[in-house]
Amino acid sequence: MHDDDRFLSLDASIALLAADSGAPAPFVAKIRALFEAKGISLERSAGPYLAALREAFRREESLRLLSDRSSDALARARHDLGRLDGDWERQLAHLRALQDALHAQARRLRSGVEQLAAPSRTVLCPGSVELPFVPGPDTVQ
Repeated sequence: MHDDDRFLSLDASIALLAADSGAPAPFVAKIRALFEAKGISLERSAGPYLAALREAFRREESLRLLSDRSSDALARARHDLGRLDGDWERQLAHLRALQDALHAQARRLRSGVEQLAAPSRTVLCPGSVELPFVPGPDTVQ
């Protein structure tokens, strides 16, 4: 028995590693194509290549999981930003309503002040007598 005979073929090893890692079909096809491009038969024993194959599938799985977590985090961030945008819009609308109310109150106050400052007609109170006043000498005439 030859040492290489105790290992599975490259094709079987690739299939097994792909199933264990959940590697997508395009990645598995690229691994197979890499060996075929180098003229290495997929029926050959995987022994000399097994460590490199394990590492390649391990790295692909790690990158895929990291990418999935990153995509999930990005989706959560987008959701949170959308929620914050809605909160901001509500706060802005509330502030604008307050601003409008303050402007209306300021107009009413200005109008009231203008009415106080404007000359008003003489108002007589009961018991008061309106006597004409004519400027003249300081003594009674």
